[in-house]
Amino acid sequence: MKKSLLKGSLVFASVFLLAACSQADNAADKAKDAASSAESVVESVVSKEESDAASDSEVVSSEESDVASESEEAGSEESDAASESEEAGSEESEEASESEESGAAGAVADEMAELKDGTYTAVSNEDEHGWTLKFTIEVKDGKIEKSDFDYVNADDELKSENEEYNMNMEKNGISFADAKKELDDQLVEKQSADDVEVVSGASSSSDVFKKAAAALIKAAQEGNTEEINIDELEDEAASSEESASDSEESTDESSSEE
Repeated sequence: MKKSLLKGSLVFASVFLLAACSQADNAADKAKDAASSAESVVESVVSKEESDAASDSEVVSSEESDVASESEEAGSEESDAASESEEAGSEESEEASESEESGAAGAVADEMAELKDGTYTAVSNEDEHGWTLKFTIEVKDGKIEKSDFDYVNADDELKSENEEYNMNMEKNGISFADAKKELDDQLVEKQSADDVEVVSGASSSSDVFKKAAAALIKAAQEGNTEEINIDELEDEAASSEESASDSEESTDESSSEE
């Protein structure tokens, strides 16, 4: 009886032990399955995050590419604008050059035009010292044969013969009489007002001489023997320039309003 009970107890214990081992194995398998599932979930999450990151990187790269493309287009437009500006500047420069060449050619043509024989006189308004310009050239056979540049006062006294004035001038380097002779000789020799050189120590007289000589040569080309007042000519030129300037400003304002 005791043996039977002992055997039964051993059998029961064996069954219990087997059952316990089976449960432990099942628990281990479940733990493994859970761990495997967790790893799968983690891998899935990591894979998704990597995929999202890659997608974001592609978006950023695309945006950077678009920005670079826009920058290149803007650079191209600026380059085109700069090129057009250079072309416009080049055209303006060419036009200005042509205008200057045309003006120079016109001046040369005027200077070379044939002079008509006769006596031509230029005068001026009385200056603050009471002197009035009296400048005469004589043209013969189409050339300036004689030049007489001088000033006269109310007493018909010539500046070139006024001893006091010439002595004062000579203190500055040259007398008016000597400067006058040098200027007259140059005009007869060179037959051109532009080619007359300024006399050192008499720059003011030289400037007046060149302007008046140019006006007299123009009158000789036209055969106009009427007396010329160079001050009036300068006033007319200044008035003409002012009128032209006003006309340009009026045109610009009209264009702006349109």
